[in-house]
Amino acid sequence: MIRIVRFILLFCSIMFLLNLLNSTAFSKASAMEQPKTMVFNRVAEPKEKAFTILIPKGWQIEGGIMRINPLIQGGTAQSIAAKLDFAVKKDRQGSVMIRWLPDILYFDASMSPAGQMGLFPPGSNYNGMTVYPLMSAEQFISRIVFPFAHPQASSVQIIEQKSLPKLAQKYQQRVLAFMPQMTFSYEAAIMTVTYQEGGTRYKEKIVTVIENWGQLGAGIWGNKETFFIRTPVKEFAHWQPIFSIIQNSVQLNQ
Repeated sequence: MIRIVRFILLFCSIMFLLNLLNSTAFSKASAMEQPKTMVFNRVAEPKEKAFTILIPKGWQIEGGIMRINPLIQGGTAQSIAAKLDFAVKKDRQGSVMIRWLPDILYFDASMSPAGQMGLFPPGSNYNGMTVYPLMSAEQFISRIVFPFAHPQASSVQIIEQKSLPKLAQKYQQRVLAFMPQMTFSYEAAIMTVTYQEGGTRYKEKIVTVIENWGQLGAGIWGNKETFFIRTPVKEFAHWQPIFSIIQNSVQLNQ
């Protein structure tokens, strides 16, 4: 389990740095707007104490390590490894928030003889995986991630969608170093979006990596290291240095 979490947090850190460097909203001036003193407390992931993280005093955490029951899911695919759904929030509604979303496996039935015969239409279940055609990282963010994270959002406006080929390449190199026999391939992207939720207009950046299992997986694909940061639309640059501190404070419990 610790190895899984280490993998999650390692690549989230890489993605966050890329996000920060590519953000036109972040500047030295915005960093200077932060209070001169902010107290942080170290708290543990609540479900299994897998890691600790620094959060600003008075902020909240929610979620943690997840383990999916294959009897409920309708198959074993989602139970291969523990998953992480974890948020650090300024307040109960998460007006300022960073959230890591779980890695989920999907099945592209067009790669399967049974699927080619029409036995597994889109939206059906195959060994615990929802049947969806393989998506690009940009498609996955807009079609799956955002609706899942914000089902009540309205007046959604996509400001920017951007591929992150260097991140995908680094991810693939890392995976192949551990598992050179794998046929996996990777694609990464970031989306910037504004939307209305609970009477507040938010700005959010969402990052994901799409992992295609290739020939070895015969249609299996999924998301990796998906997370987002959000704030009220006019406060985004103000809070990014705090997100950076939170992101870089993770300590694994051995």
